[in-house]
Amino acid sequence: MKSKIYKVCTVISAIIFIFFLVLRCTVHHFSSTDVKNDIAFLSSEQFNGRLCGTNENEQVANYIAEEFKELDLKPIDKDYTQGFQVVAPFKNDEVPTLEIKKDDNTVKKFNYGTDFKEDMLNFKVSDVTLSSEDNLNIFPSSISFKKGGDLFLLYVSKEDNFNFRSSFVHESPVSFAIAITKDTYNEIVTAIKNNSEISISLPYTLKTTEVYNVAGKIEGKDSTSPPLILTAHFDHMGADCLDNIYAGALDNASGASFLLELARYLSTLPKPNRDIIFVGLNGEEFGLIGSNKFASKYKDTLKGAKVINFDMIGAPDYPITFMRGEKSLDVKSDLLDNLESICKELGLESNIKYEDASDHASFINNGFDSLTISHSDVSRIHTPDDKIEFISEDAIKSAYDLCNKYIIDNNYNPIFKILFNDIVHAASFIIFLMFIGYPILKRIDKHKRAK
Repeated sequence: MKSKIYKVCTVISAIIFIFFLVLRCTVHHFSSTDVKNDIAFLSSEQFNGRLCGTNENEQVANYIAEEFKELDLKPIDKDYTQGFQVVAPFKNDEVPTLEIKKDDNTVKKFNYGTDFKEDMLNFKVSDVTLSSEDNLNIFPSSISFKKGGDLFLLYVSKEDNFNFRSSFVHESPVSFAIAITKDTYNEIVTAIKNNSEISISLPYTLKTTEVYNVAGKIEGKDSTSPPLILTAHFDHMGADCLDNIYAGALDNASGASFLLELARYLSTLPKPNRDIIFVGLNGEEFGLIGSNKFASKYKDTLKGAKVINFDMIGAPDYPITFMRGEKSLDVKSDLLDNLESICKELGLESNIKYEDASDHASFINNGFDSLTISHSDVSRIHTPDDKIEFISEDAIKSAYDLCNKYIIDNNYNPIFKILFNDIVHAASFIIFLMFIGYPILKRIDKHKRAK
């Protein structure tokens, strides 16, 4: 009788182990290594800095759309890509120049990249001649001119290498801005006082063009419930006239890659309780344009959704930062409270910033409970040094551990936690080994005794 019971228990343990093994094999397990490989791909020279409006930027949008399609995510509209219009700067064939002129003769020609460099802020005007006759203001480290309806700014760069490249904001009141060295500043101030003219030419032309957000969803059991929305922007700063590529590995190939790996993982799990929507956002570096377009379009149909944005995931030795909007200090956020609680439970260091520095701001302004998760290392962002070698897989994993627990706890049934719990899987294997191993150990012991 005991032998029969033992055999039955062994068979049951085998069935349970095989069930968990098959279940485990059906899941795409989140991989920090795969995230880093995707970051390397999206920040490679192939995409030339992913500047919004460029062909390379559109290629990335198409890549994300193809990934969503292969994962069998459903488009939330007719297509995965959602187009909108932006004004974008395009390099032309002109040569960047900054010159001091007197009586139409060039007195001094400054060297591009050494003495001056364009700031990406704006290019409403690309050629201008300025003098003391214009509305002029000379400050200790900057010079501003008003000519007609245009405002022009020359400022002393904090970095002599001019590595930093600011976001493009077409709505800025500044028509263009130029970074200069202190020596260049002094020469220009002296020239203006001597009634010389400053001639400036920047090789950029503004064009209105169509760009794309990319959105797909995992359909939940109850699509009437407010969904979970996961977002990350994929655009960056392009390349300058010296052919320096602003790869944007941390900002924000990292967030886009993290989003894609989450989609790969979650798309292999059972149906969640509610829809989970993934959105690759465009135009963040142009003033959060893509997120504003998406949030304002869906603020009624997706009302009540929680929105987690990923921006700069994977900087080593940085705590997890939760970014909320500038006006959100005294605004209750269940999302923030929940994520902070999980950080404490997992022993993850975290802090909070109240800044409109990423796409969470657009969602908050449209009535969503939203925040950005980030490893806020700003030491290399918007410079050519924001490269893949500064990305940490351990930091990626810490962000995943946080997000995975939040997503599972809030979007899946409790039984799911048991079925996909690593400890349960390991226990089933150990119990199975015990049942099949006991007879073997007993025979070995019997053999030893016989000797």
